[in-house]
Amino acid sequence: MTNRSKMWLKPTDQMDLWLETQGYYRKHTARDGTSLFRAVAEQLGLTQHFHLELRRQCVDYVLLFEDLFKDKLTCSLKEYEDRMRIPNEWGGEFELDVISRIYKCDFLIFQEVGQPAEDITGRGYDEKIMLCVSQERHYDSVYTKEHISDTAFCQSLVYEQLYKRAFNLIEVDFAVKKMLHDKAPRYQRDPCMSISGMALRLEMRDTCLNVKELLLLGVTPFPYKVAKSLDPEIYRNVEYDTWNDYRKGLRYGSRFWTSNELCVGVKCLVKLEDDKNFHGFIQEMEPDKGPVLVFIEELGEK
Repeated sequence: MTNRSKMWLKPTDQMDLWLETQGYYRKHTARDGTSLFRAVAEQLGLTQHFHLELRRQCVDYVLLFEDLFKDKLTCSLKEYEDRMRIPNEWGGEFELDVISRIYKCDFLIFQEVGQPAEDITGRGYDEKIMLCVSQERHYDSVYTKEHISDTAFCQSLVYEQLYKRAFNLIEVDFAVKKMLHDKAPRYQRDPCMSISGMALRLEMRDTCLNVKELLLLGVTPFPYKVAKSLDPEIYRNVEYDTWNDYRKGLRYGSRFWTSNELCVGVKCLVKLEDDKNFHGFIQEMEPDKGPVLVFIEELGEK
């Protein structure tokens, strides 16, 4: 299972290139203040989903054993708690030290190209978690290439069950090979295609179960990201892709922003009545949590 020659696209970052020569793979994590907790949560519990819970555990542990940590803080415990309770606040070596105590694991950190990982906790625990730190406090997970190869194979099995068994699509393997490995030019959408033509293609995708027929008609049966997930020789970083798609959606206004990310020009939900929400666009925002001017689409007024 570990002899595949192509587990992912060739890296271009210098750290990625060097890690590959050492038999490692850096799995990129969301480029925000959640990165440390996402990377560690995934290695501890096989999912990034619990990164907020891990953050909570870290802060609670510091408060519970304040005598162990108060001399290491550059602020008061209350200031630390208030700051680290914020979901996007960056973590660092202090938080890794706390997590090391909670979960009895050591952290091996890659920081510079050509330099081996440094054991920053050094408690001699059997469990070791490898991370790569860059851009000051941004953290990514580091795995062996064998682990990623096995994960790619398992990932393809999960997506195969979804698209072949749940969605009942036919000729999925043909579509994956055609979309990813066929040297013939990929189908390019006609920029002059009418909206009705695009709608027809989407309808065909929704109703036709034979994906080979769709490809022969010039219709991609599913996104190329899905095709990569279905290929047992390619590892797709789904969590990072999902985060990127989310950020793009926020940038172009196709998703709703959370209360911590609202700004002028984006869509939001406005509750004017107890049982009804309205769709709106933020037009003006006063500083320091001042009044907000929102245009309500359904009502046609501000």
